Amino acid sequence: MKKLWLAGSGALVVLVFAAALFKPTRPRFSAPEALAALADPEASVADFMQVVHGPKGLRLQVQQALRGSGPADDKAWRAVQARAVILGLLTTVILEKAKPKKGSPDSWKAQVDKYQKATEDLILATRARNRRAALEHVSVLGRSCKSCHKAHK
Repeated sequence: MKKLWLAGSGALVVLVFAAALFKPTRPRFSAPEALAALADPEASVADFMQVVHGPKGLRLQVQQALRGSGPADDKAWRAVQARAVILGLLTTVILEKAKPKKGSPDSWKAQVDKYQKATEDLILATRARNRRAALEHVSVLGRSCKSCHKAHK
C-alpha cells in the first residue's frame, strides 16, 4: 500500500511539473511593438474618446483622484501621474495622427495642439504634486470637448 501511495504521489509530482513546463504563457510585447499597436490605423478617435473621456476614462480617474485633499501618498501621486502620462501618449499617438472627417485640418491641428498642451501641463502639475494646477488642467481637457466636437464631429 505504501509503495502504491509513493508511486501515486510521484506521478502527481511529475504531472504538476510537466503542466508547469508546458503551461501556455501570455505573449509579451516589447515597447516598440506596444507603440506600433497603439499607432495602428485601427485606433480611432472614437477609441480615444472611449478610453480617455468615457464613463471610466483616464481623465475622470485623474479628476476623481485629485478631488478633496488629493492623492494621499507617493503611491497615489505616482498613479495619477502615470495616468496623465498615458493620456499624453494616447494624444500623441492617436489624435495627432488622425485626419478629421469633418472640419479643416488646420482647425483639427489647433484643437489637438491645445489638448496636448493641457495634457503636458497636467503631467508637469502631477510631477510637482500641485493638486490645484492639476485639477485646472484636467478641467481644461474636459472643457475642450464642445469646441472640438462643434468643428469636427
